[in-house]
Amino acid sequence: LMAVGLVIAIPLLPLDSNVVRSILIGLLAFSLVVGLAFYVSVVRFEIARRWIKAFIRFLGWIIPPLGKKIKWPEIEDALSGFQETYHNSLKNRALIFWVVFITVVQVGLELLQPYAIFRALGVAIPFWVIIVTIATIKTLAVLSPIPGDSGLVEGINFGVYASLSHIPQQIIATQTILFRILDAWLLWIISGIVTSMVSVSMLRKQGK
Repeated sequence: LMAVGLVIAIPLLPLDSNVVRSILIGLLAFSLVVGLAFYVSVVRFEIARRWIKAFIRFLGWIIPPLGKKIKWPEIEDALSGFQETYHNSLKNRALIFWVVFITVVQVGLELLQPYAIFRALGVAIPFWVIIVTIATIKTLAVLSPIPGDSGLVEGINFGVYASLSHIPQQIIATQTILFRILDAWLLWIISGIVTSMVSVSMLRKQGK
């Protein structure tokens, strides 16, 4: 979906900008890698199996204690089970439809959220800038080891908008904070409160 969105946005992009060209090439390259991985996982899973086993061997080589605990029969069973479950799920048309539908709705809301925030701040921003920014955030967040991508999302959000638009930095900073409040922080606070309430309730029941 990200690749499709980028292709649709290409006619709107100022390709004479080095920044836009660099970001676009990186995102399209990442999309091709993900597409290749999906193809291998569906059609040529044996190749994926060899890659996974090679990666596990590499981890065992650089981390000897981990290598000693590797149990190849269990790994083989897990890979076979994953392959069977994965292929069966792809045959379920209803499941595929709802996954694609929910994903499209989610992506649409993720694009509309920053647009609505900028409009609320009295700023008009080209929609292609939002597409490129969100695509960049999603791509780099996949590779991020940081819990919740804290700091990374904020930095990318501010940097890309500042590079691709003439919006004052004060407004971009405000949008970044509001974006993260709605996109993550509010969800973390609510989930933390709910989890704490459920935990306290379970502890009280155990105490009785």
